[in-house]
Amino acid sequence: MTIQLEQEAKFRLASAEEGVSKLAALGADVAKPRHFEANILYDFRDERISKRDEALRLRRVDDEAWLTWKGPQHGSGRIKRRRELETRVDDGDAVEGILDALGAEECFRYEKYRACYRLQGALLTLDETPIGVFLEIEATPELIAELASELGLTMADAISLSYPRLYERYRLEIPDAPRFMVFPENALPPR
Repeated sequence: MTIQLEQEAKFRLASAEEGVSKLAALGADVAKPRHFEANILYDFRDERISKRDEALRLRRVDDEAWLTWKGPQHGSGRIKRRRELETRVDDGDAVEGILDALGAEECFRYEKYRACYRLQGALLTLDETPIGVFLEIEATPELIAELASELGLTMADAISLSYPRLYERYRLEIPDAPRFMVFPENALPPR
């Protein structure tokens, strides 16, 4: 199990190619090549998890799966800070069955293509999502600001919102968007 204080900021990019180019120019090392991720968030009918500003997520990549709990966001500003507990699980289907037996229900689903990089002790992820391309920098606040500057990004443009919150905003602008943040071939109609 990994216990950590997640500190990260997202930056919207024009394209994945832009992100790859910026990261290559700084000499970032590929930690995990581009791959598809499917994420499911769970909550109970009374929304007890989201009401506490927490998240319970099952992430799948190929035949691997991770169960993650994220605590409430601490502080404010452009950098998201929250406690995170994560463990790799042997059987994602069994975890889904356990959550279902406990009364937890799928409340949101989101997908992305992600490539992971390492640079100066930071984790940088390049995410291609149904609502655009984002570069996440996970490190100390000082290193996030330093790397953003080196990448030609500005902290004034940093985003601290999670993908579910970004998608909520997206759906306010595009009400007929699918219910979940998934690629068109996996989309359910809006509700």
